[in-house]
Amino acid sequence: MERLKTGVKNLDRILGGGIPLYSLNIVSGAPGSGKTIFVQNIIFNSARNELKSLYLTTISESQFKMVRHLQEFEFFSDEFFGDKFIYEDLGSVARKQGYDKILGYLTDMVKKYKPNIVVIDSFKAIRDLFPDEKLLRFLSLI
Repeated sequence: MERLKTGVKNLDRILGGGIPLYSLNIVSGAPGSGKTIFVQNIIFNSARNELKSLYLTTISESQFKMVRHLQEFEFFSDEFFGDKFIYEDLGSVARKQGYDKILGYLTDMVKKYKPNIVVIDSFKAIRDLFPDEKLLRFLSLI
Protein backbone atom coordinates (compact mmCIF):
# COMPACT_ATOMS: atom_id res chain seq x y z
CA MET A 1 0.00 0.00 0.00
CA GLU A 2 1.33 3.43 -0.92
CA ARG A 3 1.72 5.86 1.94
CA LEU A 4 2.05 9.58 2.47
CA LYS A 5 5.03 10.31 4.68
CA THR A 6 3.94 12.81 7.31
CA GLY A 7 7.47 13.96 8.06
CA VAL A 8 6.76 13.32 11.73
CA LYS A 9 9.41 10.66 12.34
CA ASN A 10 7.82 8.60 15.08
CA LEU A 11 4.35 8.86 13.58
CA ASP A 12 5.59 7.55 10.22
CA ARG A 13 7.29 4.68 12.05
CA ILE A 14 4.13 3.81 13.99
CA LEU A 15 2.01 3.99 10.82
CA GLY A 16 4.36 1.73 8.89
CA GLY A 17 5.70 4.49 6.65
CA GLY A 18 2.95 7.10 6.77
CA ILE A 19 -0.75 7.64 6.15
CA PRO A 20 -2.31 5.39 3.46
CA LEU A 21 -2.84 7.34 0.24
CA TYR A 22 -6.43 8.20 -0.67
CA SER A 23 -7.57 7.62 2.90
CA LEU A 24 -9.99 9.73 4.92
CA ASN A 25 -8.42 10.67 8.23
CA ILE A 26 -10.06 12.41 11.15
CA VAL A 27 -7.89 14.13 13.73
CA SER A 28 -9.89 14.45 16.90
CA GLY A 29 -9.26 15.92 20.30
CA ALA A 30 -10.25 18.54 22.82
CA PRO A 31 -9.86 22.24 22.00
CA GLY A 32 -6.24 23.26 22.41
CA SER A 33 -4.89 19.71 22.11
CA GLY A 34 -2.81 20.54 19.01
CA LYS A 35 -4.92 19.13 16.16
CA THR A 36 -4.40 22.12 13.86
CA ILE A 37 -0.68 22.36 14.56
CA PHE A 38 -0.29 18.61 14.00
CA VAL A 39 -2.02 18.75 10.61
CA GLN A 40 -0.17 21.92 9.60
CA ASN A 41 3.12 20.18 10.38
CA ILE A 42 2.18 17.34 8.02
CA ILE A 43 1.12 19.78 5.30
CA PHE A 44 4.33 21.81 5.44
CA ASN A 45 6.39 18.60 5.37
CA SER A 46 4.35 17.45 2.37
CA ALA A 47 4.96 20.76 0.59
CA ARG A 48 8.69 20.16 1.00
CA ASN A 49 8.10 16.91 -0.90
CA GLU A 50 6.35 18.78 -3.74
CA LEU A 51 2.81 17.85 -2.69
CA LYS A 52 -0.01 20.38 -2.85
CA SER A 53 -2.49 20.87 -0.01
CA LEU A 54 -5.82 22.64 0.09
CA TYR A 55 -6.58 23.83 3.62
CA LEU A 56 -10.17 24.89 4.12
CA THR A 57 -10.95 26.84 7.24
CA THR A 58 -14.48 27.05 8.55
CA ILE A 59 -16.02 29.09 11.30
CA SER A 60 -13.38 28.47 13.94
CA GLU A 61 -10.28 30.51 13.02
CA SER A 62 -9.34 33.03 10.36
CA GLN A 63 -6.54 32.24 7.95
CA PHE A 64 -4.62 35.35 9.01
CA LYS A 65 -4.74 34.37 12.68
CA MET A 66 -3.70 30.81 11.92
CA VAL A 67 -0.71 31.82 9.80
CA ARG A 68 0.39 34.37 12.37
CA HIS A 69 0.50 31.67 15.07
CA LEU A 70 2.20 29.11 12.83
CA GLN A 71 5.13 31.43 12.11
CA GLU A 72 6.56 30.48 15.50
CA PHE A 73 7.07 26.82 14.53
CA GLU A 74 10.20 25.37 12.90
CA PHE A 75 8.17 23.59 10.22
CA PHE A 76 6.59 26.85 9.00
CA SER A 77 7.71 28.41 5.71
CA ASP A 78 5.80 31.09 3.86
CA GLU A 79 7.43 30.07 0.55
CA PHE A 80 4.76 27.41 -0.01
CA PHE A 81 1.68 29.67 0.18
CA GLY A 82 -0.26 30.00 -3.03
CA ASP A 83 1.56 27.17 -4.79
CA LYS A 84 1.91 24.12 -2.55
CA PHE A 85 -0.23 25.36 0.31
CA ILE A 86 -3.56 26.92 -0.56
CA TYR A 87 -5.79 28.43 2.12
CA GLU A 88 -9.47 28.92 1.34
CA ASP A 89 -12.34 29.94 3.60
CA LEU A 90 -15.20 27.46 3.51
CA GLY A 91 -16.84 29.23 6.44
CA SER A 92 -17.50 32.41 4.46
CA VAL A 93 -19.32 30.38 1.82
CA ALA A 94 -21.54 28.87 4.51
CA ARG A 95 -22.23 32.24 6.13
CA LYS A 96 -22.79 34.25 2.94
CA GLN A 97 -24.32 31.72 0.54
CA GLY A 98 -25.74 29.02 2.81
CA TYR A 99 -24.72 25.50 3.73
CA ASP A 100 -26.15 24.09 0.50
CA LYS A 101 -23.39 25.87 -1.49
CA ILE A 102 -20.52 24.25 0.46
CA LEU A 103 -20.40 21.05 -1.58
CA GLY A 104 -20.23 22.93 -4.89
CA TYR A 105 -17.54 25.25 -3.57
CA LEU A 106 -15.50 22.34 -2.25
CA THR A 107 -15.80 20.52 -5.58
CA ASP A 108 -14.74 23.66 -7.47
CA MET A 109 -11.68 24.14 -5.25
CA VAL A 110 -10.56 20.53 -5.71
CA LYS A 111 -10.95 20.84 -9.50
CA LYS A 112 -9.14 24.19 -9.56
CA TYR A 113 -6.13 23.29 -7.40
CA LYS A 114 -5.91 19.49 -7.82
CA PRO A 115 -4.48 19.01 -4.34
CA ASN A 116 -2.83 15.87 -3.00
CA ILE A 117 -4.23 16.63 0.46
CA VAL A 118 -7.51 18.30 1.46
CA VAL A 119 -8.05 19.47 5.02
CA ILE A 120 -11.28 20.81 6.47
CA ASP A 121 -10.69 22.56 9.78
CA SER A 122 -12.98 22.06 11.47
CA PHE A 123 -15.29 19.47 10.02
CA LYS A 124 -17.36 19.61 13.20
CA ALA A 125 -18.15 23.28 12.51
CA ILE A 126 -19.54 22.30 9.12
CA ARG A 127 -21.38 19.31 10.56
CA ASP A 128 -23.35 21.65 12.80
CA LEU A 129 -24.57 23.56 9.71
CA PHE A 130 -25.95 20.53 7.85
CA PRO A 131 -29.55 19.59 8.61
CA ASP A 132 -29.39 16.86 5.95
CA GLU A 133 -27.42 13.82 7.16
CA LYS A 134 -27.19 12.33 3.63
CA LEU A 135 -25.50 15.46 2.25
CA LEU A 136 -23.07 15.50 5.17
CA ARG A 137 -22.13 11.85 4.56
CA PHE A 138 -21.50 12.58 0.88
CA LEU A 139 -19.30 15.54 1.81
CA SER A 140 -17.22 13.36 4.13
CA LEU A 141 -16.44 10.97 1.26
CA ILE A 142 -14.76 13.64 -0.88
